[in-house]
Amino acid sequence: MGALAPAQVQAEILRRLTSFHDGLPDSLQAPFATMLRSRGYLLVDEPPDYFNPLATPLLQLPIWIADRLRRDGAHIPDSAVLDAAEAALTGYFLIRVHDDFCDEQIGEPRTVLFLSTALQARMDAIFGRVVPAGSRFWELAGGLFAEYGDAMLLEHRLHETTGVRDVDTLRDVLRRSQLLVLAGAAILAHADRWELLDPLSAMVGQLVLAVQLYNDAFDAEEDQKRGTLTYVVCRFGGDTDGAAMRKKLLAEGGLDMMVDEAIEAVQTARGIAGELKLPGAEAYFKARIEAMDASRRDLFTSIFARLLGLSPEDVAGSG
Repeated sequence: MGALAPAQVQAEILRRLTSFHDGLPDSLQAPFATMLRSRGYLLVDEPPDYFNPLATPLLQLPIWIADRLRRDGAHIPDSAVLDAAEAALTGYFLIRVHDDFCDEQIGEPRTVLFLSTALQARMDAIFGRVVPAGSRFWELAGGLFAEYGDAMLLEHRLHETTGVRDVDTLRDVLRRSQLLVLAGAAILAHADRWELLDPLSAMVGQLVLAVQLYNDAFDAEEDQKRGTLTYVVCRFGGDTDGAAMRKKLLAEGGLDMMVDEAIEAVQTARGIAGELKLPGAEAYFKARIEAMDASRRDLFTSIFARLLGLSPEDVAGSG
């Protein structure tokens, strides 16, 4: 992307979103600030590295697509890529407001409603800088947000009743995460390259599956304790016996199995990235696989260290 390094991209996007926050009326600004600070997303001394390989590639996706299309000869200004990335992070904050309310009952309902409306309007306005009027992008965005709402309602019904009990149901739930495709789709629409949407959507679908398998594996104990019947909780019996689930995950290879399945999904996404000629995405997926594998080793090193009364460093060194 031009001469801008990832740190510069992130700094600019966070500057823009800070400005948006600062311009909100107090009734919306205060709860938005609370969410941002509590999760460390913004308004903190050390915001997260949004380019970390274990982070969702919110800012990277439009960069990858723009780089590919520029190699094909398309004119895509840096301003369009930054706008698409800003819209993506704005949409992510919108979804976090929803999740906090639905999952943890954080926020007063009317405030959540109107803060969500402000964030949605902001996201749409930014995409409007990138995407031409009348583009199929807007129909896609409307459809994906409808699917997002339906999938969120499905997920919460399942978590409170039968649970997510099979991969097909998990994929149905994961329609809520397909919104990630929008920032890349905006660049495709800008360059009139809509024929690349299907493989882009397939790549995103494999990524969100990997993210969910990985996160649910590491969060299974916490999810089980609060009665959230995720796919991993149900698969390893946590819907009926938390102790048995923990044993299956940590002592009988269950967590290894889930990480391997997540890695397989990332490998599939990486293959699609290769077909799309997105070297930045391929590098990201490679780094993500390495980071997932390392976090698995770190977890088991920590567990063995506690059992042996040693430090994790001692156990790692002895290997």
